Parts: sequence; structure tokens; C-alpha cells
Amino acid sequence: MQSPLLPLLLLALGTAHAATTRLDLPDRQQPAWALCDALDRPETLVIGTPDRTGRAEITTLSKTTPGAYRYAAWQVGRADAGAGNVYYPLKARSDAPGGTNDALHFLNGGLTANPALELTPLLVGATLNGQARTCRWLPGTRFMGVTDRRSVLITQDARGRLTYQTFDFARFSTQGVRSVPGDGAARTSTPSLTVPGGTGGTGTYTFTNAGYTYRVRVSGGHATLSVQQGARTVQTETFRAFTVGSAPRR
Repeated sequence: MQSPLLPLLLLALGTAHAATTRLDLPDRQQPAWALCDALDRPETLVIGTPDRTGRAEITTLSKTTPGAYRYAAWQVGRADAGAGNVYYPLKARSDAPGGTNDALHFLNGGLTANPALELTPLLVGATLNGQARTCRWLPGTRFMGVTDRRSVLITQDARGRLTYQTFDFARFSTQGVRSVPGDGAARTSTPSLTVPGGTGGTGTYTFTNAGYTYRVRVSGGHATLSVQQGARTVQTETFRAFTVGSAPRR
């Protein structure tokens, strides 16, 4: 017998194109549905893939307390689509009261300024327990991840040129929410560092700036950030959650 929520799951997974999202915590390493790097609340949400009954686990990673996270079980309802938007209603599965407007907000694919650069799930908003969040989303995202100290974003433009950006949690209160001229769907914040002109492919992205080399590696369900000054490694961080974008469509 086919599960009544199977259409929901097919639509949910289809929203992500061929992007891959992973949760990588000390006590849990597993695939996920989507990542909401919140721009207006100091946290990142990792949305677990709903099972056949619609149950999903949402992990909240703190941007104010390094290494802190918590899990919560939610019931994901049937998609409510209209006018280019798709809302998945949420209901808390614990003693938490929840909110009447709790939902995940996706956009339909193909409606952004450049559909060929829709490389990650179009998750643009999440409301949990009555608290709304704006999720970071940019066209051409090849990689988006969060460590205990920062968010990292690697994007490419229509010509394939790569840009590396970091968003340090210590500066979160000053980063704000920024729209992107020419793309009404895109939302981001003020970066702490921007390095254009990198190289990437096969799980490794490399950027150089002012004598430093920034390298993001993705392998075996894990991802790391390393910073080198010359031959000396001065910083290494593990991504607690990340999304690898799909290959650009032609």
C-alpha cells in the first residue's frame, strides 16, 4: 500500500535538485533535506528528510554558543503550493506548543532570475514555535556550510567564476539581511571576508588572498575548512552541517 505522504516526500526531495545536505555532529552523521542558515536569528537549522509518515528531525545549531546544538521532532504536513511558493506546515511532536503558522517556505524551481543557477534547495524561510527566520539563499551556490565559528559560502556566477565568503558568528549582530539586485529570491548578509577567483572541482575549492590560502574539502560525508599562510596551516575547522550544490544546468 502506498504511503499517503509519498507525494509529499517526492516533491520535497525533488525540490533539492541533485544537491546533497549533510549533518556532521559528534553523535550524529547523516543526510538531511535542507539547510536554513538564518539571517535574522543566531542559529542554523538542519531540516531532516521526512520519513514516510512525515516525521522529521530539525537540528538547531547555535551561532552564539560554539558547539551547542539541539534536536527536535516535527511533523511535516502536505505541501501547500501557490503563486510560486511551497509551504510545508509543521507541527511539534513534543510538549512544545508550536505555532499556528509554523512552516517551511520553499520557492518553486525555475522562477528565479537565472534558473540554471538554482543549485541548492530553494528554502527561503522557516517558522518554528511562531518565530520566523529568513534563510540564506543565493544563486550559484556550490557549497554552503557552518562550522562552530562561521558560515561559509562558495558561489559561482553565470560564467563559472567562483567566490568564497565567510560570515563570522562573532559579527552576526552587524551583518543584517541583504537582498541581491536583480534576483528577488536571493537573500544573504554582509560577509566578514570575500575572496573572488578561486578554483574548484571534485570536492576541493581553493582561494588565495593576501598570502593566505583558504581550502574547503568535501569527502566521505564530511567537510573541512583549512587556512594556510605559506606552508603553515594556521586554522582548521570542521563543518557541522553543509550543502553541496548540484552541477549547473545548461
